[in-house]
Amino acid sequence: MVDNPLKRSKEIYTPEYLAVLERESEKSRAWQAEHEKDPDRYRRSLGSEMRRNFDQRVEMEETSNQAWADGVADGTISTYTEPVVHGNMNSINRQHMSSDRHQHLRGLVVGAAVGDALGAPFEFGPAGAFRDRFPAGSTSNEMVGSSLWDPGEFTDDTQMAIIEAESIVDVGWPDRADMFRRFGQWVASGPKDVGISTRAVLTSSPGWPRAPKQYFEQHPNGSAGNGSLMRSSFAAARWALVGEGSAEVARYLSSVTHADPAAGEGRALFHMLCSQASGFRDLDARMDRFLGFLKDGLREPYERIVASPRGTTMPNGTVWGCFSDAYWAVKRSDSFEEAMYNACDVGGDTDTVAAVAGGLAGVIYGLDEIPERWVEPLHGNVGAQTYRVDDLVELCDQLRYLSIDNANMWDYGTTRTYLPTHTGPPIWDL
Repeated sequence: MVDNPLKRSKEIYTPEYLAVLERESEKSRAWQAEHEKDPDRYRRSLGSEMRRNFDQRVEMEETSNQAWADGVADGTISTYTEPVVHGNMNSINRQHMSSDRHQHLRGLVVGAAVGDALGAPFEFGPAGAFRDRFPAGSTSNEMVGSSLWDPGEFTDDTQMAIIEAESIVDVGWPDRADMFRRFGQWVASGPKDVGISTRAVLTSSPGWPRAPKQYFEQHPNGSAGNGSLMRSSFAAARWALVGEGSAEVARYLSSVTHADPAAGEGRALFHMLCSQASGFRDLDARMDRFLGFLKDGLREPYERIVASPRGTTMPNGTVWGCFSDAYWAVKRSDSFEEAMYNACDVGGDTDTVAAVAGGLAGVIYGLDEIPERWVEPLHGNVGAQTYRVDDLVELCDQLRYLSIDNANMWDYGTTRTYLPTHTGPPIWDL
């Protein structure tokens, strides 16, 4: 008997099960509200190890803010404007960002979606297919579509990024139970494509929070896919001002579907690069700074990737291979357009490689540098709703204003520098 994941997901996501997930979300929100009242009391309630983590994050935030202040002083950060202080909120994290800074963060989100749509028709094809079809001097629009995707249509990479972002906007902070529920409803709606491991986790009978860990246990050597990295764009834009602090957010969000810590580290590195990439073209300098914030035992593959484009022989369906192809596509480029040609030409999982490269290139070069011929036809559906570039920009801005205006537990740089992982076991020990 052939297993039907779509049918199974509809059986799992019954009204009763959704009610359980909603109750878990309510508990999380209640926890947030309670501990926001007295963060000092919260710190005192922690065990010694968690208290050290708490203090390390405070120190990390101060270091990140000092780096930004130094950049402003020496002129290397040109997008900074005079901060506006709101009570005891950290002034640098609470600044009104200049329109130029917004353009780079919007470029991150739109660039990822553009790359996704450009690479989709060439997915699982051979290396060199993109440039064979669109050689230098070609006047054809590269948004060609395929038998599965319409011209300009983005895939599950961007669809899941949108779902993740809307969950954060609606809840007010990253609620993993809520994200898992929304992802499951999306799978049950019958999208055109869903990653194999992602579908397996979201349709697994244990549900949240056991399903990701169970899949990792069952596939210890095959669960570090690129499925959490591919949906990183909106969250990376939201936490763009916190430098290495965004790594912890990335790991937390990755664990919704990918319990393998290797997948979390790939996403963490992407977040950190995007957090400092606006206005910076020197990826080597960014890498030199942020590699040290990856976890011991998981850092070495990325050190080899940075040292050489052949630093990994892993296929680009894995987090290492995908990151490597995307990183080198951007590193070898002098424009957003060239980065996309490089990424779409690698073959294999081209939509995800180009989505990751598009996000990184977008935050480096900015929204204005993304060719209009790619932006105009960009679109995609999540359920019954169609999203176009204006919708993506609006959602990006909603996330950014959450980060600027709302003093909540996920905004590093306030007295509320703590994470929901402190209420229970570490995220890898669900």
